[in-house]
Amino acid sequence: MEKLLPLKFVVVGGSIAGLSAAYTLARAGHQVVVLEAVTEAQLGIPHEGGVRVPPNMARLMRAFPGVSSILEEKGTKLTALEFRTETSKIEGAMSFDPQIMSDLGSEFYLVPYYDLCVHARVQCDTQPNISFRFGFKVRQVQTFEDGASVVTSSEGEREEGDIIVGADGRNSVVREFMMSQMREDEDDQDSCSNSTGPGVLALVRDIPGASLSIKVSDMMEHEDLKTLTTSTTFTVWMGNGDAVTGGRHGDIYVLGLTKAKSLDAVDSDLDWHQSTPSSNFLPGAPTDYNPLVRKLVSLADRAHPTMQVMHHLDGYVDMNERAVLVGDAAHCSCEDAYTLGTLFSHLVSRSQIPSLLKGYNELRMPRSKACATSEISGMLNNQLPPGDHRTLRNKGLNHTLTIANAPSEHAEDLAALWQGWITLTNYDAKDAVDEWWLNWGRHIQALGGD
Repeated sequence: MEKLLPLKFVVVGGSIAGLSAAYTLARAGHQVVVLEAVTEAQLGIPHEGGVRVPPNMARLMRAFPGVSSILEEKGTKLTALEFRTETSKIEGAMSFDPQIMSDLGSEFYLVPYYDLCVHARVQCDTQPNISFRFGFKVRQVQTFEDGASVVTSSEGEREEGDIIVGADGRNSVVREFMMSQMREDEDDQDSCSNSTGPGVLALVRDIPGASLSIKVSDMMEHEDLKTLTTSTTFTVWMGNGDAVTGGRHGDIYVLGLTKAKSLDAVDSDLDWHQSTPSSNFLPGAPTDYNPLVRKLVSLADRAHPTMQVMHHLDGYVDMNERAVLVGDAAHCSCEDAYTLGTLFSHLVSRSQIPSLLKGYNELRMPRSKACATSEISGMLNNQLPPGDHRTLRNKGLNHTLTIANAPSEHAEDLAALWQGWITLTNYDAKDAVDEWWLNWGRHIQALGGD
């Protein structure tokens, strides 16, 4: 006789993606246990860093009661993007047209990570079917075709459940477990698979970088930085082999460095609650970057180094169909969490589990590839060395300034400029699940879930 519902999900990692998955799964009626590596006391210590919340993410995050207030009161509502050279010469800009943002259903926000994460955790605490285990450092993950899946801590503690959700970030233990399954399967078949295929993703393996946070109150003491303390613009300083991004996330100004040249001394990235002196991450040679950028870096006491590795996975579900990846463990998107929760809101029988997880893969794999391709293409474009390619890039960016000065005379160019960004940010994960369910899921359910 089939076991009774609901399912028990074990979410590994209390990140925003993990908490979002826990909340949506709990709202769908399932039992959820969240395993967090740090202690409850450590979680209470404010940590630095920010989150970019574009319209597609903001619409989903509002599933948490009170998120709209967090975005408005704790964050910064962006009005424009600007692109500058390392010497701070402006090359291009893109203003967020109010009508376009209205059509997208949300503004674009920059929010302190800590504020958003704390709010999500508080909302999870309101759900009686969500529980937390703190200080649970995951050492091993096991799944089986039949029987419970098991997560084991470094202290030998165990947590069993029906499905394991890997939300444990860039250094994901759950992802490593799934990749070990893939390697064993490749050895058995004497073959090798690469799901990404040709394209820009094949050009990048590791993305070293760092995140630095500066208190806006500290910046106010410096006359040359005061304009940034009220800025609603997100800036990209494009360098030679590296780049710096900057934006005010509420009461902190967050710098993001990619391909930081001194990162070679760092073996790997650190967990979110760890940091290193910011002096390790001064971008470029002493004369490369504008003094203002270097001054910002020097004002940050600590830096959080990262090493984002492009894992070429065949899917986000393990071979036993009992583990699934979300967020940074997969490819850096909170859309995963809402897709998973919405799919499993349709569960009426355990026989549906394989088909719902297959639907998750079908929905998330092409979407994640599109997002990753856009991100990597932009990153490479922002780091071009001097030469013909950089000149051509700057010429294209310069045209955005012409459009901004006379938008009515360049309506077609304006539409083309916005098209790619609108395509990415107009995506609605819930609508995608609803469409999948109408076209496939309900019919599979009618056939018994297989």
